[in-house]
Amino acid sequence: MAHDSARTTGRLVVCIALISLAGCNSFRGYPETPENTQGELKTLATKYYPTGSDILVPPTSPPIDATAWRNEVVNGRLRIIDIEFQTFEVGLSQEGVGLNSGSDIAVIALGATGALTGTAATKALLAGISAGVTGTKGVIDKDVFYSKTMPALLTQMEAGRKAELVIIRNSLKKSIDDYPLGQALIDVDDYYKAGSIPGAIQGIISTSGSQAEQSTAELKQLAIPTQAQLDLATQMEAAREKDFNDWNQNKDTPKGNTALGRLQSALKVVDPTNAAVKSTDGQVVYDAINAKLPDLYNNLPAGPQQDALLKKLVDALTQ
Repeated sequence: MAHDSARTTGRLVVCIALISLAGCNSFRGYPETPENTQGELKTLATKYYPTGSDILVPPTSPPIDATAWRNEVVNGRLRIIDIEFQTFEVGLSQEGVGLNSGSDIAVIALGATGALTGTAATKALLAGISAGVTGTKGVIDKDVFYSKTMPALLTQMEAGRKAELVIIRNSLKKSIDDYPLGQALIDVDDYYKAGSIPGAIQGIISTSGSQAEQSTAELKQLAIPTQAQLDLATQMEAAREKDFNDWNQNKDTPKGNTALGRLQSALKVVDPTNAAVKSTDGQVVYDAINAKLPDLYNNLPAGPQQDALLKKLVDALTQ
């Protein structure tokens, strides 16, 4: 009886192993391509990545002009890179799916078999094998990489490749003198690098840095004003209104002229090139200040620069 149980257990283990191996090969992230990409790749590489010849020199038999040759070489190398990138993507997909599906199926099957098997010895054996499969998966487990990190990297690769391709396509519209083949090949190399993991990481770092700088600038603009800033703003508003009223109520008098001079001084602070600086019409000067002040103030980073502007305005309006 124990002998039959052991034989049954052995058969189960073999079946489970075969299931797990089949799982590694059954699940593919991409369908089979009808193209003979490897044959095309070999043909293209022979022509556009030649050995022992200068790719920068157009062939003479048959003759081809430099611009047409540049475009042909660039398009040929782009196609090679695209084929290799597709192979790279498929390989990543198959490795990630196959690794996880195979080990997961093995763990599930072994665990279930252990639960259904009668003898304690058999259960212990299957449980040990299951733990071994799980442990092996833990050592080489790339689930986090393939399910979390890799999609983000692939997205960055696609974005980087498209950005480089836009540069290349626009540049190919230029003359051969403005965009020689040597420069085009440098851009093609950048296109290749954009489709690599290091290139994607660099792109993410660069994008994150730019976003961080933009967010920092926006946060500075959104900073809550201090009480000192509020006090300065209140003083400036009050002094501006007082000077305008003094001019409006005392036109062509010493008091009115003094108020007009203060308004002109304040306008020089916010918009020194404004023609209204020399105007003798206080209303014109007052309106010019009001039109310029909000945009100028809001464009300054929150903090010392805003404080300095408010202080200059208060001084100009109260001197």
